[in-house]
Amino acid sequence: LDLDRARALARAHNEFDKVYVLIVSKQLREARQAVVILKDSSTIFVTRRAHLIDALLGMRLAADLPQYRLASRQYAAQIFAYAYQGYDLLKSEDRTWWQKMRGAKSDYDTGQQIVLQAYWWLQILLLREEGKLPAWEGIRIVRERKQA
Repeated sequence: LDLDRARALARAHNEFDKVYVLIVSKQLREARQAVVILKDSSTIFVTRRAHLIDALLGMRLAADLPQYRLASRQYAAQIFAYAYQGYDLLKSEDRTWWQKMRGAKSDYDTGQQIVLQAYWWLQILLLREEGKLPAWEGIRIVRERKQA
């Protein structure tokens, strides 16, 4: 299993090198096509890196301001998602055996909740921009004003 993982990482490293060369030579569309293959990697590290590079290329290739905003929000949402997952790693490694037995919360819980809220806010915003989630706050505010 470790040998398979090492081979997959070596192949991904070579593919990332190709993407880097394309980016440096200003062939951004070709770089974006090359990074798509890496987004379906068997290793989470490669997949995350490929998604982030793809989002950055999407920002650079945006034709207008709305496309740029969408791409930058997608990038930020991915960063928040990865940060949230990173908190789990930090919590599991930083807590003492006694805290784990007692079920005591670590100092990372507050930060993780803030990151999670930012992630969900961006997801709601992205869904609204794509027309998949209607705004409902305005309707609720109007109802509250009528009742008051």
